[in-house]
Amino acid sequence: MPAMKLGVFGKIVMIIAIIVVVVLVYDLCIRMWRKMRSKEPKKTVKARAVFKEVQKGVQDNGPSYSVCFLTVDGQPLELFPGEAEFNAIKEEVRGTLTYQGSRFISFEEE
Repeated sequence: MPAMKLGVFGKIVMIIAIIVVVVLVYDLCIRMWRKMRSKEPKKTVKARAVFKEVQKGVQDNGPSYSVCFLTVDGQPLELFPGEAEFNAIKEEVRGTLTYQGSRFISFEEE
């Protein structure tokens, strides 16, 4: 069977088709991940903010913020609040932590 030769237009169409497929698969994966994560139960526990860390972003991404909490039953949790919530949390402060799976919702000091 002879090899099919694509002209410039054919190559451009092929590249655009590949990009569309990749974007659609990525979008589908993100939607499935969000749906799966939203099925996790919301939990509210007494906890202590043990450690805070700012990780510098790569290239154009801004920094990410992480807080390690220790629940009253000794379970460590690393969650990733937004900048405003991160700045409001003080280390070694006890309070009520609300989270859903790996998603930080709130931390209110006692």
